[in-house]
Amino acid sequence: MTPYKPKYPLYIYKMFFLYDFESGEPAINIEISDIGFFELSKLPKLSKRAVFSVCAGFGV
Repeated sequence: MTPYKPKYPLYIYKMFFLYDFESGEPAINIEISDIGFFELSKLPKLSKRAVFSVCAGFGV
């Protein structure tokens, strides 16, 4: 763990979802403020710690 000490007593989670888009159109709604898709080779840069955590979660 890192020595990070949050200023506020709350948690923030970054979530990644792996899915297959089958039909319909993605739509912004009360739960979703933005929708974006990236090709695997064009994913935005992440911190190394985040990349390792995501890869470990998917067994990569």
